[in-house]
Amino acid sequence: MEEDRTIITLDDDFGEIYYFSNEEKLKVAVLKPAKTKIRDINNLLKDQLSEIEDENYGLFIIREKQIRKIR
Repeated sequence: MEEDRTIITLDDDFGEIYYFSNEEKLKVAVLKPAKTKIRDINNLLKDQLSEIEDENYGLFIIREKQIRKIR
């Protein structure tokens, strides 16, 4: 991977995109906030995103108190 980027989304379809991508190693974070207000989503990112920072690739389902890693 040339650039260390993460796709951050609320859309579950990106999990399917990750699953079927063979050509690239992607890092996708699917957010599952308890509430969908911008403030709550930003807090979830602030609290949990650092947990996947050092990962090179994978699918990450991020909830308030849990991160599920799928490779």
